[in-house]
Amino acid sequence: MRALSTSGPLFEAVQQHGGALIIRGLPIQSAEDYSLIAHAFGFEAHEEVGRPPVRTVLAKNVKTANEGPPELPIWPHNEYGWSTHNPAWLTFSCLEVPESGGATPVISSVGLASRLEREAPKFYRQLLAKGVRYVY
Repeated sequence: MRALSTSGPLFEAVQQHGGALIIRGLPIQSAEDYSLIAHAFGFEAHEEVGRPPVRTVLAKNVKTANEGPPELPIWPHNEYGWSTHNPAWLTFSCLEVPESGGATPVISSVGLASRLEREAPKFYRQLLAKGVRYVY
C-alpha cells in the first residue's frame, strides 16, 4: 500500500480524479481493521490543534465523523477550514450502514470556486470582497 500511494496505478488514479478515490470491497469488519488499512498507506497522521469537533475515538486515528443530530445535513466544507493546521489526507469508511441518509459529500473546493466564478461571477466577486465566515 505504501508504495502504491506514492507511485504506480493508485497514485496515478488519485491524481487523475482530483485527489479523491473510492476503494470498495476491502475486508473491513471493525475500526481496528480500518485503522490498519489506513495506516498501511504510510501517510502521517493529522494532529488536531485548536477546537476539534466532537468525535469518539474508535481505534488509532479512527473517529466517528459527526455526532450531531442525524436530521441535520452536513454541507460540503473544508475539513478544519477554521484552522491553519489542516490534514493532508482524509479517509472514510462506513462500518454501520444507516437505514437512511449517511452520505458523505466530497467535492473539490478549487473546482467549486472555478464553477462559481464561471456561473455566478457577481456572487463570486462578493465572496472575494467580503470573505467567508465560519460559524462553529
